[in-house]
Amino acid sequence: KLGELFYVYRRADQNQRTVLFIPGFGGDSCYYNFKSIIDRLPSECGYLAIDTIGTGRSIQSYMERSTENILQNLIAVLKEEQITSVTLVGHSMGGSYALLFAYRYPELVEQILVIEPTYNGVKALVIAETNEQQHQTPESIQKAKNEGELTIEEFLAVVNPNNLPSERLENATIFFAAYGNQSLLYEDGHVLKVLEDLEIVEQNVPKKKIVILATNERLTEYQHSLFLKSTTVHLYSVAGNHYLQWSAVPFVSMHVNQLLTSEK
Repeated sequence: KLGELFYVYRRADQNQRTVLFIPGFGGDSCYYNFKSIIDRLPSECGYLAIDTIGTGRSIQSYMERSTENILQNLIAVLKEEQITSVTLVGHSMGGSYALLFAYRYPELVEQILVIEPTYNGVKALVIAETNEQQHQTPESIQKAKNEGELTIEEFLAVVNPNNLPSERLENATIFFAAYGNQSLLYEDGHVLKVLEDLEIVEQNVPKKKIVILATNERLTEYQHSLFLKSTTVHLYSVAGNHYLQWSAVPFVSMHVNQLLTSEK
């Protein structure tokens, strides 16, 4: 732990790369979310799975989950562990934060892999999804938990299905506890600002090697995004669902490990 930040860290061997994982919007454990990929990393490589404040096991206090505050959580741990360069792996909204991280702090990032990142081109869809949750408050969500309208069993259905049953139960319990807290609701209510920030990134793609992984269903969408105007961006697709780190583990693992073992 670093203050109220909980994280799982494996130090890389000398001259080997470290992966920084960034999960999508939700609240479960970052480590359990990406465990299927973490378990297949080369043993010499390091990894960091950080529960930023408001998610996972880091829910003891309130933080305005703005882009900058979330990125500063990540940077605080990098400084604590004296990590000077990372390979970013982000999913969905976490992919968006990965791109924003690389744009704002290029000196800390070597390369990037993002799984169906949220971006400005799908703004209408994202806003429609978040609008559905705008009526919720921490009090109304806690009431639903207390009265059994929300149960841990429901969260079992939306966590990494590849983990051991005991791990799935632990992660569902973590997610249940984090769900609907004030920090997460702040993030949910400020998605539009993140999308506006992303529009700048899409027009000024970081000069890093960037791999985008998409489902076959969304391949055409990403092919027509501004990202593909950059020669450093590589797009690949596979059958699966939005959580490719769960539904297409060999495919995602292959691309992550190719980045980690490529020549520096």
